[in-house]
Amino acid sequence: MKTLLTFMMALLCQVSLSQSIWVGQVLSFDQGLNNNGESISPLRSNSSNCIGMAQSSDSFTPDTNANYVSLGFKGEMVVMMESAVKNVEGMDLKVHETTFGTPPCRRYPERIMLFASQDNCNWYFCGIGCQDSEFDLGELNWAQYFKLVDVSPYGNFDPFGVCDGYDVDGIEGYVLETEMSPSTLGVGTAQHIINFTQGLRKNGTPVISSRSNPSNALGLPQGTENVNFVSLGFGGQITLKFDYTVFNIDGFDFKITETTYGNPQCPQYPEQALIEVSMDGFMWTTLGVYCLDAMIELGDVNCFQYIRITDRSRSSSFGPTADGYDVDGVFSFQNCGPQQRVDFDDIVTMNEESEVTLSPNPFDDEIIINNNEIKDVIVYNYVGMLVKQYSGVTNQIDVSELPKGVYYIEVLSNQSKTTHKLFKN
Repeated sequence: MKTLLTFMMALLCQVSLSQSIWVGQVLSFDQGLNNNGESISPLRSNSSNCIGMAQSSDSFTPDTNANYVSLGFKGEMVVMMESAVKNVEGMDLKVHETTFGTPPCRRYPERIMLFASQDNCNWYFCGIGCQDSEFDLGELNWAQYFKLVDVSPYGNFDPFGVCDGYDVDGIEGYVLETEMSPSTLGVGTAQHIINFTQGLRKNGTPVISSRSNPSNALGLPQGTENVNFVSLGFGGQITLKFDYTVFNIDGFDFKITETTYGNPQCPQYPEQALIEVSMDGFMWTTLGVYCLDAMIELGDVNCFQYIRITDRSRSSSFGPTADGYDVDGVFSFQNCGPQQRVDFDDIVTMNEESEVTLSPNPFDDEIIINNNEIKDVIVYNYVGMLVKQYSGVTNQIDVSELPKGVYYIEVLSNQSKTTHKLFKN
């Protein structure tokens, strides 16, 4: 008897978990207009029509019996599901849309962009759907909030007369999530390097290795004396991606922090970059050319996930070892989470820096330095005591007077200071 009861309870639980999840509440609704620029009929504007189980019917219905809500062109809506929708193998949810007669999408392209969230704050882009559409939650392990944005193309509907964009009948989640562990995606800053094509320095040589790591453009700017940025080189380019979508909000939308010694104004040190943004990494919108640290407003752009930064600095304005625009970090201002993001601008690292190498190692009676801009060379022993200082040196130093042992050799130029560990035979 106990075994049978256990089996029945397990079966009921399985049935319960397999039931669809539907919209429980509409949190916001910013309805657009129809394709002739007028307001949509109130009979098609009741947002509660998308709550609960969808009718999932494309049969003609008079407006007085409308069982859907029209977003309007460029309209958007945020809904909360009855429960969390789990990310499983394959598709995770379906948006039910009403189009009378079910014409093919190419003929009647009512489209939405769908975003998913765990906190109604950070939004993961799930894709674009046309009419009835299924979506996968991608890198989110679950979601309970969904944002629908109409992206139906105006001109395609002219032959059909007055149309009002995407019509939401309901959203159906396939599997209930009960654990709801938080996502580990990065919030508010660029997290991925999509492409990096580095230019050269003004003198035609490669950018030094310490300034050539594109990963230094990810996350928040660190603001330390360590090199925590990447130099694009003249004409160089980097493409970065956010985990969550950056939306257009009131005021500035995001900031690019560029590293320039002493934090000058642009006329004194005009490192510049062309900034472009994209949702898919293929179609790009140009926001303009910005100089040094850039506070950027998206203007007519609704949202983006990719950012492309291309150096546009004029080499004639810089010294011989200058290496173009330096990207320390990119972060958005739409911070609705529990922690305030703060960026720190590195203004202590030299703008121009030459790669310095000393050879041979071990050495005998002379040391050769590969750099022509050296001012001083200071030699310390293995416990850090000053042994010798050479001023006005060229590429070769006579060190025959130094006894055998381990030395730390500090090399100074007008632009840099490096320390090297060498051994004397």
